[in-house]
Amino acid sequence: MDIADFEQAEVELVSLLRKCEAVVRGSKLSPSRQTLMVNRVAALQTALELVAEAKSRRAT
Repeated sequence: MDIADFEQAEVELVSLLRKCEAVVRGSKLSPSRQTLMVNRVAALQTALELVAEAKSRRAT
């Protein structure tokens, strides 16, 4: 993967993260769906961190 691929992945992950965060904030979800969305948000945050690390390694 090159830097452009990482940047595109980052854009898409940020978009998904913002949408999931909006659902968590604005919806009355059942407890199981709330847990699912909270876990999904955490996973997306981790994925963004990994992309950022990979991008910085690639840049050097």
